[in-house]
Amino acid sequence: MPHEPTHIVFADATGNPYHDPPRWLNEGFTQYVSQGYDSNSRQLVTQAARDGTLPSLLALTEYFPLDADRIYLAYAESVGAVDFMIRKYGKPAILKLVQAYKKGDSDDEAFTAGLGVNVATFDSAFLADNHATSTKYGPQPAPTGAVPPGWSESGTGPGATPQPTGANGPGASNGTSTPHQAATGHSGDPVILLLAGIMAVAGVILLCISGVMLMAPHGQTTR
Repeated sequence: MPHEPTHIVFADATGNPYHDPPRWLNEGFTQYVSQGYDSNSRQLVTQAARDGTLPSLLALTEYFPLDADRIYLAYAESVGAVDFMIRKYGKPAILKLVQAYKKGDSDDEAFTAGLGVNVATFDSAFLADNHATSTKYGPQPAPTGAVPPGWSESGTGPGATPQPTGANGPGASNGTSTPHQAATGHSGDPVILLLAGIMAVAGVILLCISGVMLMAPHGQTTR
């Protein structure tokens, strides 16, 4: 029961016309007030830190993951972050943080006003307290591997794209047409010229028939 009313109190305390506090901060305060940093949450955070799957708090700013395993971890990490915040900075600092959000401060401004550090610095301190390194998600460099015979890697960094070399390489001329040439054909192709001429003659005939029909007296037909 205390969970949802705490959301209402937090919203009233931090409400401003510009933006909401981070999702993890909102849920973290609510979990902390309603059930505290309990043993189940501690176990989830500890296991994720050990496995290298504990995400950065910055990844939980707007939304929580939708799959069951990660959303429970997100709630556990959020309450763990609030517990760490209170232990390290004290409750008076938390009050300053909430009041800064009420004024409409940005995330970094509010954290600096309350805790003396920006969000990224707090995130790093929380991860260090749990002996964790945040997992990076999103686009990653392609894995390296053996390059097929006749290919070489373009570029020098990880994830360089293999390219064909020699007769099959870029710009090679081996008598075959490129996909663009195959799609467009050659402008001097006799078949294409013949079809174009037939279509032109058919168009002229249709125009003549239309003109005769329009010029015929109303109610009569041509013979």
